[in-house]
Amino acid sequence: MKTNPTMQAEAVLPTRPVSKNGKINILTRLAYGGGDVACNVVYGMIGDVV
Repeated sequence: MKTNPTMQAEAVLPTRPVSKNGKINILTRLAYGGGDVACNVVYGMIGDVV
């Protein structure tokens, strides 16, 4: 039985980060922004010590 890789990807990722018009989903933007904020907070705490 041959499997379709597109169907497997949709089963793993039910929501797509990019919409049909090519724009990034707001939840994806918030997720990347939250990760960036966390990195900057850690850098800020460590950067002041040295």
